[in-house]
Amino acid sequence: MKSLYKTREDGSLFLDKSFTYHLGKYGQSGGHTVVVDSEGNETVYRYNAYFRLECIEYYYLEEGVQRLSYKDVFTWGEDPHLTLKNLLQLLDASSEEKQKPVTKKSFCYLLAKSKLDGKNNCISSERFFYDEWGNVSEVREYGNITGRSKPLFLYNGLPDQSDAEYRCTKYIYSSDGKNRLCAKKTSTCKTKYFYHKDTNLLRLKIERYSDYTKRAFFFYNEENLLVRKVEDDGIGMKLSKLKGVT
Repeated sequence: MKSLYKTREDGSLFLDKSFTYHLGKYGQSGGHTVVVDSEGNETVYRYNAYFRLECIEYYYLEEGVQRLSYKDVFTWGEDPHLTLKNLLQLLDASSEEKQKPVTKKSFCYLLAKSKLDGKNNCISSERFFYDEWGNVSEVREYGNITGRSKPLFLYNGLPDQSDAEYRCTKYIYSSDGKNRLCAKKTSTCKTKYFYHKDTNLLRLKIERYSDYTKRAFFFYNEENLLVRKVEDDGIGMKLSKLKGVT
């Protein structure tokens, strides 16, 4: 796609975005794509030689010059928890594909996503950790959370954890091979997820805060499409249990 047009109220078309591609070659060189909006502002997507997104740069047009507003930087790497056995199961591929040599380098994970201002100062950074099956087990959000934090620095694309403030979210998944999200924990809330038997269809979500509980029930039709959702502040595991509902 080279151009994206939208319709005005009078029915006429106008150019909303244009796309220019500078192609890379897999395994040899990276590339980038330039997107220009209707006001002339550029957004540049840069990827490495393995076609992984490395950076998104956001520019604004001022007096005919593109000036960098901020950018998102992505850091990729191997995860130390993966084993060769896990990798083979993660492939979930045909027997022919499983005959190919598999190494830890076959899998590369997003380790961090950081936001930098127009002067390359790090504003915030998300650090991702994984379990042995490749699920995100923990996310740490670094930044000036209280307004009193020291400047945040990146080393090899990862946030310096020594003096930085951060918020942490932890995730737990099922051990039945389905890798369904079972629980999520933050400093203010514990959330549990319950599914219909032998499916990945969520039937109940319970969020517990220090002073109240919030629950949500999900209902599906015969085609497993969500048709109803009920939310309240009850504490029971069944919709008919109304204890705590206000």
